[in-house]
Amino acid sequence: MDFVLPELALAGDREQIRAEALAELEAAGGLTYRAPTFVEMGDGTGTVWVAVDRTNAVVDVHFRSDWQRELTSSELGTALLEARHNASVTMMNALALDALAKQERVRAGVDPEPVEPAPPPVAAPAPGIHAIWRRLTESEDRHYRVTKAARAAREVRTLRVSSGLLTATCEGRTITGIAIDPVLAHQAGADRLRSAAMELFQQAAQLIERDDR
Repeated sequence: MDFVLPELALAGDREQIRAEALAELEAAGGLTYRAPTFVEMGDGTGTVWVAVDRTNAVVDVHFRSDWQRELTSSELGTALLEARHNASVTMMNALALDALAKQERVRAGVDPEPVEPAPPPVAAPAPGIHAIWRRLTESEDRHYRVTKAARAAREVRTLRVSSGLLTATCEGRTITGIAIDPVLAHQAGADRLRSAAMELFQQAAQLIERDDR
């Protein structure tokens, strides 16, 4: 199945889209391209920067010490969310290019995927009472997880860091807004802002983990 980069999934024929994807891959390094361990991107003003790893987890946040020259306290949360989004999209594209490069290496025969021999067929034993109960339990557990995920997707939740400096609104698993306390913001330096942002993103990650249980 041909790989199509998300940002290139536009109107047009399949061959044209594939050609554009390959052109972007060539510009990024060709068949030897590998996605970086992490990427860092900023907001439109270059004042706030967020780094994410390959799992899309936030690994670092940076605020310029003179952030108040570019942004007001009411704009800072939006800038932080913008930088987070830009980093996520950049990493997603990098992973897509990585996958495309691997696919093309396989096509060219320079990086063949190992083919493991299929195991010999084994006759499945007749299920006993314990196996039946286990299957029923697993089915109930899957139903619970699906129901919980659907409920969480509709919920609007609020996250707040311990200092009260930052507050985030989450719709389902997505942070849709970040607000900063204007009084605390004027007293906070770049390091304190970084600590608050890291705590906030960690809370968001823990929220997703709880939803997955």
